[in-house]
Amino acid sequence: LQLISCFCSPSTRHNEANVEEEEYPPTGEVTAESYPNWLRFHIGINRYELYSRHNPVLDSLLKDLVTQRITSVVMKSGGTQLKLIMTFHNYGQALFKPMK
Repeated sequence: LQLISCFCSPSTRHNEANVEEEEYPPTGEVTAESYPNWLRFHIGINRYELYSRHNPVLDSLLKDLVTQRITSVVMKSGGTQLKLIMTFHNYGQALFKPMK
């Protein structure tokens, strides 16, 4: 499957064996490192490229997509090609389009 777009909700991982909480600076200020992986990925999109080959967020985002439980899959209507919208356990979503 080819990843077309990913718009996931905050990446708090809720594994049964290990529950991690998001870390925030003690001052209450939000830094780019505290953003969820899906948002950090979207911030990197520009008019020249969807993502950089060396973007460190890509590995974290793909790990989130692999480890999060899928709760539902819906076929997106319209067009001539199959597109699937997957909803994850933490209510995040990703759009996948199979390659020929």
